[in-house]
Amino acid sequence: MLGEVDTGFVIWYRAEKYGESVEAMLKKAIDNYSAFISEISTHHKPIVISTPLPTITDNNDWGEVANVRKEVSVDQFVRTRLTLKFNTAVKAWCLEHSVPYLDLDTESLGEDGLVTPMLLNHDHRDHHYDPKKHIRLIVPKLRSVLRRVSQ
Repeated sequence: MLGEVDTGFVIWYRAEKYGESVEAMLKKAIDNYSAFISEISTHHKPIVISTPLPTITDNNDWGEVANVRKEVSVDQFVRTRLTLKFNTAVKAWCLEHSVPYLDLDTESLGEDGLVTPMLLNHDHRDHHYDPKKHIRLIVPKLRSVLRRVSQ
């Protein structure tokens, strides 16, 4: 599983740094991640989990990660859309290459089009999902995949 920073920040940062389009950097990220999964698949049986949706709100000024992200002026909704696009492409690649993929996007998306507040970490300075709530999303899907793989 890639972290939200990879899609919610790095793609825009690299686009600005290298003077490329966000779409070109998105494609590069998808291609690189797919190649990595493919390489891992030669010796292991990976299970890919969708990238978490962005949790850092607009104009958030706490924490090192949030402060570094000020260099990229893209709102949370747009970052969320790009993360969903990334996840959709990786999921399609995984299905095409018979790599199990745990899609948590539907359960992670709130009514407002952003990450559901239920997943937010109780420590508001931590941009990661609440670990206990995140694992509750992962475990049932992981069990299902492991049952299929072990048959």
